[in-house]
Amino acid sequence: MKLMVVFPGWGTSRSLYQELKLVGYELFIVDFFDKKSLMQEIASLNPTEINFLGWSLGAIMALKYLNGFKVNKLILLAPTLYFLENQPSTVIKKMIRDLARNKLRTLVNFSRLNFYDKGLYQDYLTQYKGEIKELSSNYLKEGLEFLLEEDLRDISIIEDIRPLVIMGKEDQIITNSSSKQVLDCFIYYDFYMLEGVGHNILYEAEVEVNNLIREYLND
Repeated sequence: MKLMVVFPGWGTSRSLYQELKLVGYELFIVDFFDKKSLMQEIASLNPTEINFLGWSLGAIMALKYLNGFKVNKLILLAPTLYFLENQPSTVIKKMIRDLARNKLRTLVNFSRLNFYDKGLYQDYLTQYKGEIKELSSNYLKEGLEFLLEEDLRDISIIEDIRPLVIMGKEDQIITNSSSKQVLDCFIYYDFYMLEGVGHNILYEAEVEVNNLIREYLND
């Protein structure tokens, strides 16, 4: 069984990733932040092949956990090595406080910043608002704390994998320069910058991103 381990972006629902419809791959969506538990869960599935896909926060997780697995393919969407290079810690700490006061409003406000096309944002909110409302507050808080703590800028060069890296040119969450720094961690890579697309490239550029992922997996 080919396994696609999905590390989600902050504040997103599982069904967003299930829309990828990766034929021939079993999706395992990670909704916790413990490497030991991840290793146990993946081992229990007994996959013949392990692949990682991470978006934003999830891309940091994918890079952080790479050395614990023999990963065949690595897909990084809107990645960064250090989130606080993009957003100040005061913003993240305020989001943690706001979560306790009004979780849904915090998620909705963050989701709005994920989009360059505000019309698509409204479509996204209509489709997923009910699901993001049900996300665990503790899981969301852990994710924000992860962003505050993790700094992978000293990561060693990764020689044995050629990742697919995709970013939106109009991303307001992760800067283009920060995403490009990830490329320096690899000798070879496939890189695409999508014009007129914000941070939520999975929704805002669904067809193009899906095609790029499938081409990469089939290569």
